[in-house]
Amino acid sequence: MTPLRRTIKHWLLGHPRPPAREVRTILVVRRNGIGDMVCALPVVRALKKAHPKARLTVLAAEANAPVAR
Repeated sequence: MTPLRRTIKHWLLGHPRPPAREVRTILVVRRNGIGDMVCALPVVRALKKAHPKARLTVLAAEANAPVAR
């Protein structure tokens, strides 16, 4: 079973999240306007703080790139 399938299965079945040390990659999807991206920044910061070793990637509209950086 792939890691993604295992994670989805755990979410669907209500299993606990993996410990922070196991999270290696986080994808944040934010496809709305700049205001929505600004409102999402606290979530991005909290994710980075909770998982400092994880690689955080943001998928956003091109107009949101400066805000995401």
